[in-house]
Formats: sequence, C-alpha cells, structure tokens
Amino acid sequence: MKIKIVILLIFFCSSSLLIAQNNEIIDNNYKFKITLPSNYPKAKSEETDKQDAISYSSKSGDGKLSVMILAFKLTTIKNLADLIYTIEKDLTLNLPKRTSDYTDYDFGTYDGRSAVYKNNDFVETVYFFRTKYNDSPANYAYVLRFITTPAFSNITIDTEIKNIAASFKVIE
Repeated sequence: MKIKIVILLIFFCSSSLLIAQNNEIIDNNYKFKITLPSNYPKAKSEETDKQDAISYSSKSGDGKLSVMILAFKLTTIKNLADLIYTIEKDLTLNLPKRTSDYTDYDFGTYDGRSAVYKNNDFVETVYFFRTKYNDSPANYAYVLRFITTPAFSNITIDTEIKNIAASFKVIE
C-alpha cells in the first residue's frame, strides 16, 4: 500500500512539473524565456523561412486573455522608437490606438517600453524590448502582446499581464 502511495505521489509531482515546464517558453535561438500561467496550453510557434523571426501564441484556459510573442534576430542594435513605430503601423497586426503614455524599462543588456492600446473591441498591453549588445554580431527585438476585450479588462487581467511580462528575460 505504501509503495502505491509513493508511486502515485511521484506521478503527481512529475505531472505537475511537466505542466509547469510546458508553460515556460525557452528559446535559445532567439535568446529569451517567458513563463505562462498553468491554465495556458503550450504555445504554438511559427518561424519565418529566413529564420530571422518567430512568433508564439497562446490563450488562457478561460479564453479571456491571448498572448503573442514576436522575436526578431538582428545584425545591429534596433532603435527602440523605430521598432515601436514599425509595429504600431503594421497593418497585419492591426493594433488599436495607443491610449496610454509609454512606460520605460532598462535591464542593462536590454531595455524596452510598454503601452496600452484600446478600441471598442480590444484592450491590448504591448511590451517592446530590444537588446543592446555593442560588441556582438547578433541583437534581438521582442514584442509581447497581451490581448483581451473591454468586457474582460480588469485588475485581475492587468495583474496577470504584469506577472507574465515580468517573467520575460533575455538569455545569453
């Protein structure tokens, strides 16, 4: 009986670890990691033919929040304002109008900005990051896009967005 309990306990613990691991995206090719909450299925990914950009997407189990991560390989340091301008003007991304000021971040080897975008259909919080390696042939740019609807936009969703965004790290 004790052996069965131990086996069940080991199975339960290892299953929990697998679930947690499935929600951590570690991309060594694009040099980042991020952790999604346990109620998100494994993120789907799609890479360009040139292998210079990749996207990941996932949706919360309750369907209230979608997450999109875009990562780009670059040969130079990307100007952050240019990155933001390009993403905001990209018709395929169809970002709503920006409704907040930018918030700036600096993590030493990478920095970024975030802002809120809204229209009648969507509320989006978007984080823009770029690496700033002076003596490296490779740099990266990232866009974290959190999409919900006005009906679901609340302090709980905002906290979830902040927690996911805080788990984003550039890896070397």
